[in-house]
Amino acid sequence: MTKRTHIIIHYSESNTGNIQSFEKYHKETHGWPHVGYNYVIPRDGSIENIIGENSDGIHAGVGMYNQHSIGVCVVCTKEHGPTKYQMRTLLYICNMLIGRYNIPLKNVQGHKEIGRNTDCPGPINMDVFRIALEGSRLAYKRFCYQLDSLLG
Repeated sequence: MTKRTHIIIHYSESNTGNIQSFEKYHKETHGWPHVGYNYVIPRDGSIENIIGENSDGIHAGVGMYNQHSIGVCVVCTKEHGPTKYQMRTLLYICNMLIGRYNIPLKNVQGHKEIGRNTDCPGPINMDVFRIALEGSRLAYKRFCYQLDSLLG
């Protein structure tokens, strides 16, 4: 498996959708072999994943980012930004991936931050998100330690 060094945040530009509908669109419209994202967070804040973390996404469109990043798409629009449940899930996924792959906080980036000519991740303010992510790191680590001690 290629080393994962980045997490790239996207938004769907739609109010509805799930990983299966995005996979159908990506295959039929772009001719891709599978869905572009590793994770999709629907409006209810659930977590959807088809291709796993070991598969390269087709989401970045810049350099080697597809091979070295994990793509997370939040289902929202500029007019109807992410719900609080989606943002909580996004924090959880990023904390999990940062811990699993030792990804630096600065490498959690919005799609446009990696040099792509796009407004993605739309309504998600990455500066504010990274502050929230940094603040949540200690609580998440404590949670993991407590869970480990309970599970033995």
